[in-house]
Amino acid sequence: MRKHFSSLRSQMMLLTTGTVLAVVILATVFYSSAQRMSEKKAATFVHSMLVQLGDSLDRIGNEMSYLGSALHSNEVLQQYYHAPTAIQRMQYGKSFIDFTSSLLNHSTTVSHIVIVNNDQSILSPTERNIIALDTLDSKYHLFESDNLSSGFYGPAFDTFTNINFFAYVQPVYNTRQGARFRQKLGTCVIFARLDLLQSTLRSALPTPGAALMLIEQDEQIILCCDADGNTLSLLPESFCSDMADGLQHSLTLNKTTYLTDSLLLSSMGWRLVSLVPEDEIAADLMPLLWLGMLICVVFAICIGVWNLHIQRSIMAPVKQLTAFIENDLDDKLQNRIHISTSSEMELFCQEINTLLDKVSEMTAERLQDQTRLYELNLAKKRAELSALQSQINPHFLYNTLDCIRGYGYMLNSSEIVSITNALSSIMRYCIKGADIVALRKEMTIVNYYLDIIRIRFPNRFNYVFDVDPALEDLAIPRFIIQPVVENAIYHGLESRLEKGTLTISCHTTETGGCALCVTDDGVGIPPERLAEIHRKLSDKSMQNVLNVPAGNSLALVNIHNRLRNLYGANYGLDIVCPPEGGTRVTLHLPMVLAQTETEQGGHIS
Repeated sequence: MRKHFSSLRSQMMLLTTGTVLAVVILATVFYSSAQRMSEKKAATFVHSMLVQLGDSLDRIGNEMSYLGSALHSNEVLQQYYHAPTAIQRMQYGKSFIDFTSSLLNHSTTVSHIVIVNNDQSILSPTERNIIALDTLDSKYHLFESDNLSSGFYGPAFDTFTNINFFAYVQPVYNTRQGARFRQKLGTCVIFARLDLLQSTLRSALPTPGAALMLIEQDEQIILCCDADGNTLSLLPESFCSDMADGLQHSLTLNKTTYLTDSLLLSSMGWRLVSLVPEDEIAADLMPLLWLGMLICVVFAICIGVWNLHIQRSIMAPVKQLTAFIENDLDDKLQNRIHISTSSEMELFCQEINTLLDKVSEMTAERLQDQTRLYELNLAKKRAELSALQSQINPHFLYNTLDCIRGYGYMLNSSEIVSITNALSSIMRYCIKGADIVALRKEMTIVNYYLDIIRIRFPNRFNYVFDVDPALEDLAIPRFIIQPVVENAIYHGLESRLEKGTLTISCHTTETGGCALCVTDDGVGIPPERLAEIHRKLSDKSMQNVLNVPAGNSLALVNIHNRLRNLYGANYGLDIVCPPEGGTRVTLHLPMVLAQTETEQGGHIS
């Protein structure tokens, strides 16, 4: 027993250790999952932000490139270049300037529109951006007649207005019929303020420490927007080339880890790059992470406190109880266990003491009850056997019936011969044979009895047999149907004035047993008498066998008790009087086939 107790204590410790270990593993998994969730959120957030910002920048670029495409093929501009006289050229130039001024008034993006001719002359509503043109020309040589480049360029600082511009450049080709392919007449330059892009980037900064920048095709940073202005000085030399693959990277600058991502702007051909500190992206997840860790720690502490409580309130009383149980039986009967605790263990020990107080008395009473029950069952079976066998003692009558049959032959009386033959068969059946017989054999004896009834009451009754052929080998107690049939004839059908019908049926039931019914359409049983019979059938004492007065209920009570003693309380006899009249007696039997010798010639007719 001590070994079992030690095992229980070890299991409790193992359970506690396993639970704490599970909490640690859970905390680790939770932390790792939170970290992966944070990284995934950062990557998704940064890329989504870049896509949205790229859409805004693409709208600006698309507007400028749309204006450039529309202007370089403008008919007024073509007439300007092909005017035969200077006056006409001036008129067309003025018309074109009016047209571009109208476009500028309706645009919130474009600042200036300038046409630079191949001879370096300028067609523009204003000359304030000439210095910016010089910057573009000196850097990219865009205005030379053989330079057919187009696209976005910048930045170009205008010292006259102290404003940085970026420009969309589109060559103006000769579109007249017969002109040489891609004959350049001039260059259309559409300027927009660089601070327009800067304000767009600044409004889209996702976190305080983030940085957004634009890189042109030759991997030069055009614009950088950050909070402190120190990001450019911290970038490595290979940063622009590393961003050309368009993938996300992790970059450490000044002990801060940044998540970098880039997006190629389809309208400008520039690359939009973002640098976002990972700790700032995951900042909103940190309280949840710390809360989860705190919950795990508190849970582990609660487990430890609970284990200590179990050790004191359960394990210690169990140890004391185990030591008491290991004592000898005499010691347990003489002594009692006393445990002082505020848990249910104290009540449990009190109940054990109460049971020990009663065990001796209950043991003695149990032995006495068993003895009385054995004697009662023995007396009951003897009384039943005596009651059943005392009904008929046919052995001494057999020779007398033989003499009567011979006398019938002498008198040539077929009725006497039939009655004595039937009665002799019934007597022989009662004297010889097993106690359990097949239904087929029992029904043969019933037929012999009905032969006598047919002679006694000619043309008084009809007989109907409805027995399932599969049940002809059903095992039933010997001579159990004839008393029921006799009861139905003498107490039911005989008192009927009209011709009556006796029906014997046997079929299986839904519970897997068999129901053998004997039904008559006679006078029935009065309700008071039927209630008395039901009371006798439900009485389990020996009085219903030994002290039942003579009457039509004696055979039914005997049959009912025989079935109960043979098969158990779920079987027996019940009797009902249907509303349409008559009486139905049902014998409930188990589905057991007879093991006796097969009857030759026996059948149910």
